[in-house]
Amino acid sequence: MAEPSSESTAQMTWQQVLRVWWLLAWRGLAGLIVIGGTVGYVVGLALNSIGASQDTVKVISTLIGLSIYLLWGLVIVRMAVNKTYRDFKLTFTPH
Repeated sequence: MAEPSSESTAQMTWQQVLRVWWLLAWRGLAGLIVIGGTVGYVVGLALNSIGASQDTVKVISTLIGLSIYLLWGLVIVRMAVNKTYRDFKLTFTPH
């Protein structure tokens, strides 16, 4: 059985929750705009160049964009967990 950690644990304040939420929100939106916009544009050009219908372009671009956004979401959650904030750091302990 593992020894208990000597680090203290405390409940997060709403200010801390807001800081983590803000990191997730702005990085998620930035990724959506930059990555999603770029990939959507490239996929749209590629599909248009092979003569795909506009409906096909919309559906495929949306599905690919959503998939990339979900993967990006995992990346930003990991960033939020690993980040050392000004006055706290998120940690996970077994229970």
